[in-house]
Amino acid sequence: MHAGSRGGNIVASGNDDRTVEAGAGPSGVSINRAGNLVLVANRNAATVSVFRFANGSLTPLSTVTIGNATSSPVHVQFTPDGPLREVARAPVGDWAQGIAFSRDGKTVVAQNMADRNLAVFRFDNGRLRDTGQRIAVNGGPAAIRTADRQ
Repeated sequence: MHAGSRGGNIVASGNDDRTVEAGAGPSGVSINRAGNLVLVANRNAATVSVFRFANGSLTPLSTVTIGNATSSPVHVQFTPDGPLREVARAPVGDWAQGIAFSRDGKTVVAQNMADRNLAVFRFDNGRLRDTGQRIAVNGGPAAIRTADRQ
């Protein structure tokens, strides 16, 4: 899967590449656990494109407006039970590029590219609280994921 071409396209890679139209400035992609739904954050359009993935093909389902001209999505992620919804908002650093949740869903880390750090939040009872903790990194973080421990 590739996102980020100038034309606002997503390319489903495999034996037979196909291009489908997403919104302007596709920058984040998430695939649900079942592998049949794909979300694309369109940072220049303030939208999220929703696609169905079946039989090697992406089919557009809908487009959801999230944000505005000064605050657009750059990252999307499925919740464990699958629905697309906004659960909380909090100010983050300069040019926030993505988030990752801990396995228990109680810690949220936001990456701030221009500030060159990771901001740590706690998510409890539907509220997002800034812990004030910042983890400095050498470069501007642009992609973040969590890994399960074995």
